[in-house]
Amino acid sequence: MHHLETAHQKASALDNQDVARVISKDLVRVYQMIANDFLEKNDFQMSLQFFEKCLAVAKNASDKDIEAECYQQIGMIYETQGELDKAVEQRTQFLDLCKETNNREKQIEAHKLLAETYSKADDTSKAIKHLMDVLNLCNEEPQMDEPQAEATLKLGLLHYKPGAKHSIKHAAEYLGTHFSFIRHGEKKNSRQIDLARVNLGIVKANQ
Repeated sequence: MHHLETAHQKASALDNQDVARVISKDLVRVYQMIANDFLEKNDFQMSLQFFEKCLAVAKNASDKDIEAECYQQIGMIYETQGELDKAVEQRTQFLDLCKETNNREKQIEAHKLLAETYSKADDTSKAIKHLMDVLNLCNEEPQMDEPQAEATLKLGLLHYKPGAKHSIKHAAEYLGTHFSFIRHGEKKNSRQIDLARVNLGIVKANQ
């Protein structure tokens, strides 16, 4: 790793971008492997350190895909540690890069992650907004039943959340849509269907 770092620094200092770009790819892979290894050991501080190194090299090499992946991983680490503001910041960067590269699948993932973080932060309105963005993106893409089913379930539960300033009517609508996705989807799961039926029944009983 140290030899790669030194070679990368020398190539960058000499403004030899072609060589620096080749070395960057190898260096990024090494940093990712080390970061993921620390992550598996729940050593979040060391994992964060190497993901940030990876991010810096990816930025320098203009590798948007790796850069986006680093933001996603760093956001996950911050959320795991309860630093939700920092998690939102990193996941927003992840979303922005996915928009820049027009990667719809990753945009959906980013919106789902932001909804999750805002939900943990008890910011229901922003969580709902990002889940609505998931649905809007799914409507533009074929074969997106699974993320739609997941988003409608979460929207239904957020609208039904105790103390939430949102209507039971909307909760019933989203849970009804979720039930339809689960019941008619390609991957039918009897337990999920029963759970979706129960959730919908509870909400309708309280309308």
